[in-house]
Amino acid sequence: MGPQASNDETSTALDLAFRLLRADRSARSAREVLRDPAALASAFTLLRAFGHRLEPKRADVLSRSLGVHGEPISLAELGREHGVSRVRAHALFRSAIDDLVQLAASGDVQLSTTTEIAVASEDAVDAAVRWARMTPEVRRVQAVKAANERDADALWEVTHYVLTTRGRKRAAMSDHTRQAYKRGVQDLVEAWQEENLLRPSSDAGAVWLIRLETEPIEVRRHGHIEHRPRSASTVAVKLAAGKALYRALRHVGATDADPFRDLTAPVDPAAPEDKREAYRPSEVARLLEAADPVDRAFIHLCASAGLRNAEATGLTWGQVDEREGLLRRVHGKGGLIRDVPAADAVLDALWAIQPPDADPNARILGFGTGRARVRLKTLCETTGVRYEGREVHGLRHTAGTEVTRRHGIDAAADLLRHANLQTTRRYSKRSRAERRGIADDLADEYQTSKARKPASSND
Repeated sequence: MGPQASNDETSTALDLAFRLLRADRSARSAREVLRDPAALASAFTLLRAFGHRLEPKRADVLSRSLGVHGEPISLAELGREHGVSRVRAHALFRSAIDDLVQLAASGDVQLSTTTEIAVASEDAVDAAVRWARMTPEVRRVQAVKAANERDADALWEVTHYVLTTRGRKRAAMSDHTRQAYKRGVQDLVEAWQEENLLRPSSDAGAVWLIRLETEPIEVRRHGHIEHRPRSASTVAVKLAAGKALYRALRHVGATDADPFRDLTAPVDPAAPEDKREAYRPSEVARLLEAADPVDRAFIHLCASAGLRNAEATGLTWGQVDEREGLLRRVHGKGGLIRDVPAADAVLDALWAIQPPDADPNARILGFGTGRARVRLKTLCETTGVRYEGREVHGLRHTAGTEVTRRHGIDAAADLLRHANLQTTRRYSKRSRAERRGIADDLADEYQTSKARKPASSND
């Protein structure tokens, strides 16, 4: 690949701001930020860049609660200093986070990666090892304390410890699955405010599952807000998280309760291939035409090489093998590692953004999965291509659909790295026009048969 300068040496403020938000885009609490080294580093960096533009009281509460200038001070104590309630102090903290995100989203400041405060984050293995090094009695006491205090973060820690050391995938569990389980544990703790977590009532698990299946939630689809029940897959993940939590509590001796025993996940009535739409080739072409060089490379990685969002954003320059036309050692779901073929168009798109003397360990795109979603959604809005119901993963569906159509399902399974052809079938979609054409052909056959009706024997 030939060298060309790029702005990958900078990290936008918005990339850092996303670390201060939950999955639902609400501001994280002070406790959550303090327990996440990456989020804490982002807060420090954004405060240094934008702190002078915050309302003074909000800036003071945020900086002192996070320990910017010393030891962190509790929000209750800060509330007393400012003459407000603890609830109001929490509101000031979250308002300051929201203000930082808004300022970061303005896009008028870029932060060099060299100016970010480097704080080493505790990875999945380290967190599990920390719990494994505790004595059994200490683990039990910590788990009981977390349950009695309804400390969702601490309950997730014990769940994560057992998943990592005793789960089927152990430390190979993907970050996406880990975050989904974490949200499931947090949702359960929040929902069971009236339950004793160590001794839940006999029907608590069944009632919670029924509510998950029936209570409507807001969903944005085709530009409109709809209220509908959670999908079967979402309910299944939350049930799995609940089971994992109580398996962990039983493992460390905190309880013998098993509130989800004999409860099973709902059957999904929707056909797998209908759950997410693929982009049409003409729409991908429009996106590529309007994209800047970095977004063009991202789209090619997903729609041409068939990579998932996390695989594309995690790709490094050292994995690009131009001579063999491969993306080497791509880490996929379930910890599987495969080489992925890269078309000339993919390699050309990467060549266009390669900086001089690229660090083999540096990530190619310079942003993560969350920022990738924002960038693609913005590009779709600019080009008039529908994003909802497709999202980033729809690009991978496009790859599977087009390869199946042109070369067969075996070729699509090979590109998408599926071991089971049934998995690939959900990626091989017929367009609405094709389905209508099939129905028209069938109706035409009936008309043709009628026209060919033999003469009556009475004639």
